[in-house]
Amino acid sequence: AGKERPCPVCSRQGWCHPGLLGGSCYTVCFAINDSQKILLNILQIVKESQQQHGLRHGDFQRYRGYCSRRLRRLRKTLNFKMGNRHKFTGKKVTEELLSDNRYLLLILMDAERAWSYAMQLKQEANTEPRKRFHLLSRLRKAVKHAEELERLCESNRVDAKTKLEAQAYTAYLTGMLRFERQEWKAAMEAFNKCKTIYEKLASAFTEEQAILYNQRVEEISPNIRYCAYNIGDQSAISELMQMRLRSGGTEGLIAEKLELICKLTFCWFLNFYFISLKNLAELPQLPGLEEDKSFLKEIGIKTLVYKAYRCFFIAQSYVLVKKWSEALVLYERVLKYANEVQIQAGTYENSLKELPDVQELITQVNAEKYSLQAAAILDADDSHETESPSQVKDGKPLSERFETFCLDPSLVSKQARLVHFPPDFQPIPCKPLFFDLALNHVTLPPLEDKVEQKSKSGLTGYIKGIFGFRS
Repeated sequence: AGKERPCPVCSRQGWCHPGLLGGSCYTVCFAINDSQKILLNILQIVKESQQQHGLRHGDFQRYRGYCSRRLRRLRKTLNFKMGNRHKFTGKKVTEELLSDNRYLLLILMDAERAWSYAMQLKQEANTEPRKRFHLLSRLRKAVKHAEELERLCESNRVDAKTKLEAQAYTAYLTGMLRFERQEWKAAMEAFNKCKTIYEKLASAFTEEQAILYNQRVEEISPNIRYCAYNIGDQSAISELMQMRLRSGGTEGLIAEKLELICKLTFCWFLNFYFISLKNLAELPQLPGLEEDKSFLKEIGIKTLVYKAYRCFFIAQSYVLVKKWSEALVLYERVLKYANEVQIQAGTYENSLKELPDVQELITQVNAEKYSLQAAAILDADDSHETESPSQVKDGKPLSERFETFCLDPSLVSKQARLVHFPPDFQPIPCKPLFFDLALNHVTLPPLEDKVEQKSKSGLTGYIKGIFGFRS
């Protein structure tokens, strides 16, 4: 029933009878087609493989070895060997071979192996700069494999979710290559494309399924802001600094660069303020200005403003290294200087307009104080849980620290210290001694009459006893 038109799946002209299987040809075709399409959860496979085989500890060499072994197993299982031990025969996965998602997994592992080798070389390039050329070569190889994966996923045999994940994966590796080559605009475009695709995928699934996509979005956000900063976006530097302060450290490609930016920025502001304070201290010494009280008052207020901002950036530098107590003390000093400025400003408000806003600084410091206190509490909890056994025990055995909970792996080892052995000597009271001093002064009564006389014995006494002569 209705107007005839081709089926969007099988391209057959016309419609089925309304009473047959939903009434249309494309309904049947889509039902059959969905069950036959190839599905590959690219991001999930990548994340699980990385976490289980070395990347949890940043061991890219171990992950690279895992990718090589998995490639060998896949080729053997699919009978897709690249020749034999004597001769190499190159093979490519074509669209006609896409009867199993393992063919797509084969290319994905090729890309992951090249990427992990590049990241391994990136770690080694810190001491051997020439390895950076090899690093870029491996990244280009990873991008090439990712583009091949994306091209194969455009086939009608692959489902829509896998197509989008392949596009996002290619954009991610392309962004990393452009980032390493310092092509900031191209890198930001690639990262933005990757971010957009993962955000759309996250919104299309349940919360549990969207966790991986949102994590990837959070990973590449600092990269995007860093690219924007290098392009010339001045607002990006403040966002990068806030990311650094909130997280206390960033993992991944941008970690070292972001750390360097924060340090350079703080150094530039500090000192600027040190130079300004030095110049202000020299102004009252100029000839003819000693008697100008209004000018001296204005210089004093400006000095307080610069001192407040100098303390603020010193406090921020302490936050970077997690010295919470020092930073908190400096924040209090900032508030002290800023409040003095507000009290003394009065008629000098017009001359202070060219200086940074003190009220804005007070608002920011008050907000930073609360976040700083929370970070200090969390850091204290983490350090208590992860403290080394020697620091936790302080040389004390288990019997002397029952009231304190701590993780001590040595308790399950052969050298567990449960009690002091041998035990220390302890003083104890000695057993009392009793002396009978009165006995030396006592005269005992005679006992001779009470002692029985010993009778005579022997043969003579025996005979006398028989005849009655014994007395």
